[in-house]
Formats: sequence, C-alpha cells, structure tokens
Amino acid sequence: MTSSWNALAVLLLALAGFVGFDLHVSHAAIEAQERQRLMQLAGMVEANLSSRLQSTSNALDSIRRDLPELLLPRRDMSALNQRLQSMIAGMTGMTGVRSLSVVSRDGDLIASNRSDFLGLNFREAERYQAMRRGGDPNLLYVSNPFLSPDGVSSLAVGKVVLDAKGELKGYVSAVLDPDYFSVLLESVLYALDMRAALIHGDGQGVFQVPDSEGVAGMNFANTPSVLFTRHIQSGLRSSLQEGMAVPTGRHSLAVLSSIQPTITPSNKFLVISLSRQLPAIYHDWERQSWIKLALFGAIAGVASLGWLAIQWRQRAYAQLRHSHEAESSLADERLRESEERFRKLFEDTVQAVLLLENDRCTAANQAALAMHGMERLDQWVGRSLSELSPLFQPDGQPSADKAAQLARAALEQGACEFEWTFLRPDGQAFIAHLVVTLIQQGGQALLHVVGTDITEQKKAREQVEFLAYHDALTGLPNRVLGQDRLQQALEVAKRQRNGLAVLYLDLDKFKYVNDSYGHAVGDALLKGVAMRLSLCLRAEDTVCRLSGDEFMAVLPEVLAYPQVSNLCVRILSELGAPFELEGVQLFTSFSIGVALYPQDGSDSETLMLNADTALYEAKKAGHNLYRVFEPAMNVKLLHYVETCEALRLALER
Repeated sequence: MTSSWNALAVLLLALAGFVGFDLHVSHAAIEAQERQRLMQLAGMVEANLSSRLQSTSNALDSIRRDLPELLLPRRDMSALNQRLQSMIAGMTGMTGVRSLSVVSRDGDLIASNRSDFLGLNFREAERYQAMRRGGDPNLLYVSNPFLSPDGVSSLAVGKVVLDAKGELKGYVSAVLDPDYFSVLLESVLYALDMRAALIHGDGQGVFQVPDSEGVAGMNFANTPSVLFTRHIQSGLRSSLQEGMAVPTGRHSLAVLSSIQPTITPSNKFLVISLSRQLPAIYHDWERQSWIKLALFGAIAGVASLGWLAIQWRQRAYAQLRHSHEAESSLADERLRESEERFRKLFEDTVQAVLLLENDRCTAANQAALAMHGMERLDQWVGRSLSELSPLFQPDGQPSADKAAQLARAALEQGACEFEWTFLRPDGQAFIAHLVVTLIQQGGQALLHVVGTDITEQKKAREQVEFLAYHDALTGLPNRVLGQDRLQQALEVAKRQRNGLAVLYLDLDKFKYVNDSYGHAVGDALLKGVAMRLSLCLRAEDTVCRLSGDEFMAVLPEVLAYPQVSNLCVRILSELGAPFELEGVQLFTSFSIGVALYPQDGSDSETLMLNADTALYEAKKAGHNLYRVFEPAMNVKLLHYVETCEALRLALER
C-alpha cells in the first residue's frame, strides 16, 4: 500500500515538473519575443532620428557657408529670411524642423523663417551660452528642453559661425518640431500599456506618448535606480533594462537607445525609451498558468481517487463491486470533463495555435482559422505550411523547402521563431510571426505553433522607411536618395565605359505662383510637374526633388549630346503645356542645366555643381531654355564673383 502511494507521488511530482517546465518555457519565449520586438522598434526609431539629426546638421552647414559675410553690420537680412522660409516650406532635408534662425554674436535673433521671432535676444539662453563656451564649429550643439517664444516645449540644435580669424560671429539654429517626434513615437506603439519617450542626455524628459504621467520636464538623472541612469551607466548605445519605471510606478521592461547624428559629432545626445509594463506582458501567461495549475490539481485529485478505488477494490472486490463500478464511472466522467476543459482552453485562446505532426496540421483553434480566412477545421487539418503559402517566400526560397528546413530546426533545437508569408483562400497574402516549440505527446514529437498576423506592422515600418528617402509631397526620391542613385549610376558607367547625363531643372517664377494662388495650388503644380517629368524619362532614369522648385534627373547610358538635346526639348515642350489646377489654368516655363559624364566631371559632386552652373546660365539667358555645361561658364562665374567682391571692398574703403 505504501509503495503504491509512493509511486503515485512520484508520478504527480513528475507531472508537476512537466507543468512547471512548460510554464517556464512559455514565460521565457514571451520574454524573448518582447525583448526582440522592443529592440527592433527601438533600432528603427534610432535610425530615423539619427538620420534626421544628420540631415538637419547638413542643412545648418549649408546656411552658415554664407553667414560670415551676411553677419557684417548693416547687412540686409531679407534675402536670408526668404531663404530660411523657402527651406522650411520646401522641407529640403528639414522634416521634423519647426523653425530656422540666425543669431548674432550678441545674442540677437537677426534672421528666421518666423518673422515674429525677429529681434528677440537669446544672450542669457542656455543654448546660446553652451555654444559660446564651446565655440567648436565641427560640433552640433543639442540644447536642453525649453519653452519656445510661442509657448511650445521644444529642443534646438545649432552650429557656431566663425569668421576667417576663428572668432565667434553668431550661430545658426534649428528648433525641432515636437509634432514630428510625437507621430514617430506613436507609430511604434502596439499595446495600450506601452510608452515611447524621448529623453535628453542630461536626464530631462522631452516627450512621451501617451504622456498621462507628465514625463515632459521630469528629471531622471538624479536617481540611481531609474532605468535611464542604469542605461547611461552601462555605456552601451542600446540596452535592455528591467525595473521600476518612475512615471508609472510599475515594474517595466524597457529598451533605451542613445541617439546622435550619423556622422557629425554632437555635444549632447538624446535617448529613446520604449517600455512595456511586465504585468501586462505576462497577463495572458499568468491566466494560462492558473488554468494549467487548476487542471493539474484536478488530474491529481482524479488520480488519487482512482488509486483509492483500486485499493479498495483489492480489499473487498466481491462486496463493493457495484460501488466500484459507480466510482469508476465517476472517474471517467471527470476525466472527460478535464479533457473538455483542455480542449476549450486550446480553442478559445486569442492567439492562433496549430499542432503539426510530421509537418502536417493535426489541430487548429478558431483564432488560427480566422487568421487564415477559413471557416472549417478540415480546411487546415492534414495540410502543411507550404500548401497554404505562395510557391516562393520573399527571400526567393521555395516555400516547401524552407518549411521542411525550419521544421527540422525546431525538432533539433526544441524551438524557433520566424516570419512566414501565407495565402488565404481568396488569394490574399499576409505575413505572420510564428513561434514553433517542440512538445511530446504520447511519445510522439509534435510542433506547437503560435502565430501572430504582423502584416500591418510591416506596412507601417515600410512607410516610415519610404518617407526617410522620398519627398513627402511628390513621392519622388529626395536629395539623399537622388545622390545615391547618381553615385550608383556613375559606378556602372565607369565599369561599362558608358556615358551619363545629369540635368538640373528649375521651375521659373514658382514663388509668383505661391504668392498669387496660394500654397495649395503651388503644391498641386509641383505634383503635376513631377508626373510629367517622370513620363518624359525612361524606366532606368531617375528624377528627384532637390528643393522647393528644383529637380534633378540622372540619365544613364547617354552617349551623345543630341540624345540629351532632344530630351531637353521634349521636357520643355511637355512642361510648357498649361496645367489645370484647382480651377486655375497655369502656364509654366523651365530652365535646364546639363552636365555630361565623363567630359564634364568624373564624380557626382562635380557633375551636380557643373549642372547647376549650366542651369544658372540658362536662367540668365531667359526662360524656357536649356544649356549644356562648358568650361567657359566657370570662368564667367568666377569673373562675376571676383567683380562683386572687388566692388564690395571698394565700397567699404
């Protein structure tokens, strides 16, 4: 009797160990999945913000090239104000920037795209003092959070301006747009408990979405146990931290990434924080754990009662035969109820769950059927992953081969996770994130598959990446992508010994259109121009928008001048046709500058500069004209600049 009870105790302990191990594995899988997801999203936001800071730094460099001359006393700043306004209006690498300003050595704001800021003095402002103390023209200075003159919590970045003697003449500054950061941070939220925050490198909170806890303005630098402080102490660019989050007071899992421009050094850095509350992460796991524990208790109870019944039967089989049959029947009923509870747990879980045996489905819950657009279980059972997928996965590998390879990996390693493209019965494709775990049932190895539809998340990520390299108004490649395409075309031309043409195109009197008809008509005109330009070019050509009304076209395999000449004539003809926009008929004209490889330059910078010089000659000659670069143009331009400089010096004397 004692040995029998000991055997039962051993079996129950083994079952308890199995349940505990299963709970541990599922807990670890949830934690690993959440950590990877937060790291991926943080990496995407870090890449976007680093690129945005670098493009803002490049724009500030382009402004300050002309500033030492413009900062001389009694200089007219109207042209500079117009340039700053056009840069913000055209968003030339300025996505995420609210305003551009030029501040003199005495702290006076002398130029800005915001006329209401002119005349303000920033001599006592922290960001002015920091740049005055540092004085390093190679650094991008990042300010502490502050309230802008119009009452908006903001961040600013700036660069000092030195004269030829290395003395401070002022600085150029860009105030970052909090709305841009809010939209970017909101785009990565995927759970109600999730928080996305931007923190200054000194520890002061800048933005958080959602900000129900009032993180903006909160200081995280003075508390050793704060996740931000632990990230800084780690010395890593990106780190995973777990602990008590000060704003929410909840135990949280957070990824913190330090952000700086991709190339330009900066005096301070920013930190992006993506966090989730651990109770929310493990909410479903805890609920399932209680259910499994309750199921284990029921099984233990049933087993104990059954064992008692067997022992009782051995002692008094003849007398208690009928009683034993009733007891056995009761045990069978309880077992059926236990199995029914397990079946409902499998079917009613909100995540898609499959069981695979020999690479074919043996069971699927309702969530799995719904995710695949199916109504009946027999549509799934007996089929493999590859049978419900396109012939090839996005990486080019046949679905059947890849499914077999991943199944072998799960059987050998015990678990694996990956992304998989499925086809619904109606032919619609969707992407799922699958977590595959090896389980044993009745001595048979089964694969337990949990799936999540991530199609919309992938689309959102692709949209963010598209906007980083394309013009938001026209959809054309922006300056960054255009220069990259030109560099690639140059490398191909050099290898194949082909020609190449670079066209600079400028819309004549575009400011007149904006001033006369409004920016809505101006934007519609730019879209129409972009469409007609694209139709004039070949599929292998590239057209990009460089600035407000300036475009660039890259034409590979151009072997002779007549080929470019014919194209320029066609472009001028197409763009010369009237545009019907917002009930207004507009007639436009274009000026085109052309530079040819290899005769006009062997690198992208030289070709772009010479095409711009040819464009200047075309505009000087009139409207609706094109000019091909000639070396004499540089001589004329240099003579013009030297004459202007000589006249300026003569006037000063």
